[in-house]
Amino acid sequence: MSAVACRVVRGHVEALVDGELDTTTQVEFDQHLGDCPICQEHVLFARSIKTATKRALAPKKASEALRLRVLTALDAAPAPEPRARRLPAGSSAEMTGKPVFAVPALAPPTFAPTAPPPERPARGRMMQFAMPAAAAAAVLVVFGSPSDSTIHSDPSIIPLVEDVVRRHSAAPPAEVTGPGNQMPAFFRGMLAFPARPVEFKGNDSASLVGARLSNVREREAAAFYYDVGGRRVTVMVFESPPSGFAGAERVNMGGRDVYYRNVHGYTVPMLEDNGLAYTFTGDLDSGSMMRLASSARLAH
Repeated sequence: MSAVACRVVRGHVEALVDGELDTTTQVEFDQHLGDCPICQEHVLFARSIKTATKRALAPKKASEALRLRVLTALDAAPAPEPRARRLPAGSSAEMTGKPVFAVPALAPPTFAPTAPPPERPARGRMMQFAMPAAAAAAVLVVFGSPSDSTIHSDPSIIPLVEDVVRRHSAAPPAEVTGPGNQMPAFFRGMLAFPARPVEFKGNDSASLVGARLSNVREREAAAFYYDVGGRRVTVMVFESPPSGFAGAERVNMGGRDVYYRNVHGYTVPMLEDNGLAYTFTGDLDSGSMMRLASSARLAH
């Protein structure tokens, strides 16, 4: 039985739905929701309201016909005329009745001593330095950077992978069980993307156990739970980060790029497909996890 009271969970439903809870609190809430169907209803209702609001407030794009009409009207509009400034009564312009455009008085220019401009190199000298730089750029384009095994030096993927490992270690209960083809209906309306379980080609020991709605840091996610030869494996599906898998290692297995990071004793392989990221965390050795991920068949 969870130590978290129902009133605490219901008082923080919005933060739970928006993924704003810290990992420890999120795990405690998940455990409570696994035992409390009434609080589950509160959370599902809040998520449905959020999803409906997002759809209702989605920005509308103007039609091409309206855009062309606006541009045509702007092109046809006359240019604004400069406005005349009236001078005080009694001035010569006032007496002649002709408008005079006031011009601000300009301060007399001051000249500061400046250094002579640097001597421009002759064209031949410029080409002498430009050619090696262009050749170096061509070499980088053709052969790639020296550390081709990493995507970028940006380690932004590490906190995300650490959160994936924490959620696998917490082992929250599944919210839905049954055949894999029935699970997408559970996530429909709660996620902005189609969440479907993966299949592992040629691995008869892997079986789907259940799934639940989750999140990875600020991203909503679907968590699918598998039993692989008696070992737990969690597959998280969420929208790919803007920087991709920056900071992850990359290997090619069976003609497929598999990214991975080693975090807290876990090897976490990652795949990307159609704007979605798939992470694999399990109680298997590194080689088995990499082979398992490379055999994953992603449903569309």
